[in-house]
Amino acid sequence: MILYTSGTTGDPKGVMLSHANIYANVIGFNAILDLSEKETFVCTLPLFHVFAMTIVLFGSMHVGARVLLFPHFQPQKVLETFMHETNVLYIGVPPMLMMLARFAPKDAAETHRLKYVVSGGGPLPLDVVALFKERVGYEILE
Repeated sequence: MILYTSGTTGDPKGVMLSHANIYANVIGFNAILDLSEKETFVCTLPLFHVFAMTIVLFGSMHVGARVLLFPHFQPQKVLETFMHETNVLYIGVPPMLMMLARFAPKDAAETHRLKYVVSGGGPLPLDVVALFKERVGYEILE
């Protein structure tokens, strides 16, 4: 696969990813978090981006897990999903995680059903980590 990216500071370029590379990413991520068919992957990121493609699309297929796709990022709906679904794995970028923390209801820390929250796609600011832990009651993995 050729994935087009500019990274965070560079010019756009095509990066070649082999089948073995993608597969190794999926296997490694799933093994580290010990994921299984019991997870519910919640996706608000575009599947054409390598983060969502590798973790959500290929990762969920590898373990046979369920995926909930959100065509648009709507913090309230995502937070409701955290409260009602089980074994939730959410991946997001720092601005999304900040918005989720800001919109989290007061009882989010007691009612969420998160298993993992993973940040990627850019550096995770410490203020986002702190606010998310305070409001949602959960530690973000980076």
